[in-house]
Amino acid sequence: MDLINKFSKQRGRVIDFKEIFYGYQRVNPLYGVDYMLDMLLMYKKYRGKKMTVPVRRHAYLQQQFTGFEVREVLDGSEVKLKTQQQDAEAYDDDDAAGNPSRDIADNGMVRVEGPPAKRRPDSQTKTVHFVLPLFNRLATFARFVDNYESVCLANDERVTLTVVPYGRATADGAAATVAQLAARYPDARLTVLPDAGGQFARAEALHAGAVHAAGSPPDDLLFFVDVDMLWTAATLDRVRLNTVRGHTVYFPIVYSEYDPVVVYGRASGSPNHFLVNQDTGYWRQYGFGIVSAYATDLAAAGGLDTSIRGWGNEDVDLFEKFVRSRSAVSVFRAADPDLVHVYHPVECDAGLPEPKARMCANTRFETYGNVDQFANIIYKNRDAVYEFAAGRLRNVSTAATQPPPHPLPVSKSVPRPVV
Repeated sequence: MDLINKFSKQRGRVIDFKEIFYGYQRVNPLYGVDYMLDMLLMYKKYRGKKMTVPVRRHAYLQQQFTGFEVREVLDGSEVKLKTQQQDAEAYDDDDAAGNPSRDIADNGMVRVEGPPAKRRPDSQTKTVHFVLPLFNRLATFARFVDNYESVCLANDERVTLTVVPYGRATADGAAATVAQLAARYPDARLTVLPDAGGQFARAEALHAGAVHAAGSPPDDLLFFVDVDMLWTAATLDRVRLNTVRGHTVYFPIVYSEYDPVVVYGRASGSPNHFLVNQDTGYWRQYGFGIVSAYATDLAAAGGLDTSIRGWGNEDVDLFEKFVRSRSAVSVFRAADPDLVHVYHPVECDAGLPEPKARMCANTRFETYGNVDQFANIIYKNRDAVYEFAAGRLRNVSTAATQPPPHPLPVSKSVPRPVV
């Protein structure tokens, strides 16, 4: 109602809310929350020809996840925006004098979409240094390299790639794949470091790759990625524009695919990895593994904890360092629909400590599918589900009524515990 009555004084009218007959809402993961409301309003015009009439209107609203943030940068540095005097919007009272419905509709109640954003001419000037840790997964690495070639090298993007392999077989396989790419693009800056040796440690790998990739300022924009990622040129634009030296580090929120067997009924993968909706995947709100930052800001925050071994925690540790940092660097988080984590089965090492094992298990569960999809699976297989549940109940009931097979003797000197 504040939106509707924003220009009441200029238009000489006020609109009062009476009731909502019905309404719908949905969450659009790219924009925010959409609402459709059927409302009864009272239109009161007190300037010119006075009138008071009831009006029933459908209101289509969109509540964005966050407000707009406008920032101008030049060569990686923040540019202060000059305060501009906004021109007052002119209104013709006669336009709406006889049409209160039109007056209401003119107040932003209808969603308006602008033209698609164009790439800024200066968005390709920064060199983005890709740093990729790698352990086994050579087939997936080949897909990563194909995407890197089609998006980056074929379009003359200013990028470099540093691969940090673990294991001799991984190092040899990665070197062979990169050598084929280098033969097609002799000027590309492609590096496969020697086998790091020892147990795979992502923090250690990222640190080694960052030390090798980072050049002298201002050419040290680091982009830490995983081998399962696919991206488009729009992601590179966001990395360059959202990462500002001494000001901002960028932790994009990645879109992660569900199991294609659940989504498409096949194991061969998604036919369109960049199809973003509630059925194909989910946003990794609590994933911090993909990050872009300048090497100087990374060092100022404390860098990566190379003592962390095995699965997980190194990304959360780095994110918390930037959050706690007393420097001027702030964290920027935003969903990136052009940065996709391709589905793969999550395998949790049996030797993981309890907190990491729980984190890994939760990640594995989230990647299967959404609630609606599993509800449909249960519905289609309800007889099998009922039979399984009945069997579990029978087993629990039998175990509860039978005494233990070898009861332990209880000493008379030690009282039984009270249960």
